[in-house]
Amino acid sequence: MTVRRQLDGHFDFPALELADAVRAILSRNPSYRSTAEDDPGKVFTSLVRPHPWLPGTWLTISLEPYDAGTKVLFKTTSQWFVFWDILNTCNQHIWRALRELRQEVRQK
Repeated sequence: MTVRRQLDGHFDFPALELADAVRAILSRNPSYRSTAEDDPGKVFTSLVRPHPWLPGTWLTISLEPYDAGTKVLFKTTSQWFVFWDILNTCNQHIWRALRELRQEVRQK
């Protein structure tokens, strides 16, 4: 059984600027491992592993032009052997990535 969570947000920035911000947060934080751009500038995946003894959770960040800005979709997918998310870590990974992205965009 796999635990899946998702959340979307809207940013008043073009997708190209947000793609640079996503690259920055994924490269800066050591919790994000095995990071890749599946669709350059649009879809990013990373294995979130905050502690070596915890199983990793896949985080996918998708960027989609929307109105005058960009819609950002965050999805987490746990390892297949994780049956429940009693500590709500999947949502915490999403919230942290969203917070980091907002901070990165504010700095620009």
